[in-house]
Amino acid sequence: MTIKYDLEQVTSLTVAHTTGEGRGNVGAVSLRNFSIAIDSTMYVKTGELMRINMKAKFGVPVRYLALTHYHGDHIFGLKAFKDICILSSEMTSKIMSNDETKTKYSEFIKGLAKEGPIGEGIEYIIPSLIFNNSLKIQDEDLYIEIFHTGGHTAGSSFISFPHEKVVFAGDQVFQNTFPYAGLRGWKKCKMLKQTYMSRVMVRS
Repeated sequence: MTIKYDLEQVTSLTVAHTTGEGRGNVGAVSLRNFSIAIDSTMYVKTGELMRINMKAKFGVPVRYLALTHYHGDHIFGLKAFKDICILSSEMTSKIMSNDETKTKYSEFIKGLAKEGPIGEGIEYIIPSLIFNNSLKIQDEDLYIEIFHTGGHTAGSSFISFPHEKVVFAGDQVFQNTFPYAGLRGWKKCKMLKQTYMSRVMVRS
């Protein structure tokens, strides 16, 4: 079985995959000397292909992986990135460290292994760097900002790349649907301000 995982160019410094292959939308940005992956896909193999394609697109090493939230289609490919810094909101890390979540996902991972080679080798990996409300990663004149807002999950975050005017929404927004968090959640969500300033929103 041939597995493909292509990344679509959004701008010269941003790419994304939103077709559903690998069961999950992901993105990536390139700063001057390194790149940052956004979520990891659902499988180790597609995570590996994502990383290879990031290097091919950007020509710089992948230094960070930022998680938008803890759902399996965003974290089960983390093994492909275990040698770099994996970061998330503090709440996402807490949820992932919870025994109930670990037990539930352990069973889920066993089920994926039955899908054949694509579902094999998944490791449950907890983020190594956590942040509270927001985090800024800068490289020379370029930077991204990650904001913990809640919404889709209690730990959900989004990533803003002001230089490119691109927002990676994770699963906070689904194509052709109303905002997932509901009106109350969105009144508190800093994403609104960032979205108005942005020309592209990468969504599910």
